[in-house]
Amino acid sequence: MATTTGNLRRYLDEIGRCPLLSAEEETECAQRAESGDGTARQRLVTANLRLVVSIARSYPARDCDLHDLIQEGTVGLVQAVDKFDWRRGTRLSTYAAPWIRSGIMKALNASMHPIRLPEGVRARLRLVRATEMRLAGELGRMPSTAELARSIGLTPSQIQTAQAAGVWVSSLDEPLGRDGHGRYADRLVDANALDPLEMLVGDQPVIDLDETLGQLPDRARQILELRLGLRDGVTRTTEAVAVELGLARQRVRQIELTALRRLASNLCAA
Repeated sequence: MATTTGNLRRYLDEIGRCPLLSAEEETECAQRAESGDGTARQRLVTANLRLVVSIARSYPARDCDLHDLIQEGTVGLVQAVDKFDWRRGTRLSTYAAPWIRSGIMKALNASMHPIRLPEGVRARLRLVRATEMRLAGELGRMPSTAELARSIGLTPSQIQTAQAAGVWVSSLDEPLGRDGHGRYADRLVDANALDPLEMLVGDQPVIDLDETLGQLPDRARQILELRLGLRDGVTRTTEAVAVELGLARQRVRQIELTALRRLASNLCAA
């Protein structure tokens, strides 16, 4: 079972002081949130953060830190709050639990076949995720890139690069086909070649991300920009990109794979 230390312990202490909501208070907050009241929405999130921690602790984290599970579970909670229908008479905790578990399983699955990141990038990514988790609880929504940058003391570009690393690794680690054999990463470059991701997001990157993406066809660049959150700081799933662009999910994956393969080849040739 995962252990808790440092910043995570302080976070757990903070959410432990967040008041719970009665059924009546929850319904009132949900009604106000539905009308656009951000404070009410925030109360719904913060009142259920202990549920996220409780569910996260029920999973054997192994190679995945507890704060990673909590972070992904919190994303699921925020999504549940946005979709919660108080008219059904169901408590938010009951409705949100599957969303929270889904987010946690995403983190666990990603940790089963990790792609190596440079230590400096991993440390920065952990910091960004922990801060994102904290701000999500405080704001009642996922923080923007600018808000993360101000809180951590990094530039928005550094925040985007760290987030891009996390999304890129997750994307490359998805299974190739319906049979689940192989990963997209296995199709990109020779195993003995210099790690293109390290060249892209290392402490001293050898290429410029905007310049590199500019080498891609418009559609491919658009897909990667949406997936990595380079436009607005909001990363998107393959499904979300497919809906936004009016494409089939598999077509988005095909374009993304081709683009990643091309970027990897260009980076290794740099």
